[in-house]
Amino acid sequence: FPVTIASGMNFAAELSLELGFIEEDLVRRHDEALEGIGLQTRVPNVSWHEILPVMKRDKKNLVGKHRFILLKDLGVAEVVDGIDEELLKETYAKVCS
Repeated sequence: FPVTIASGMNFAAELSLELGFIEEDLVRRHDEALEGIGLQTRVPNVSWHEILPVMKRDKKNLVGKHRFILLKDLGVAEVVDGIDEELLKETYAKVCS
């Protein structure tokens, strides 16, 4: 299935929103920028159970913990470790809907 860097970036932006790091307007601007240059920001028709193993293989993970580079502001990012898997699942549901 088509998991792209842009779809991962979209997920990270949505996760940043869910964690209260950024506002919805920045998520929208982020998505528009990626889509504006023709990148696919969604992973259509892929279940959580299919995507989870892909997330677990991500090179950013550390000792079995999910690690993400999340937005804190426009042009400002931070590495965040150990995000609860239930929050990841909920965020993924929003991104894929």
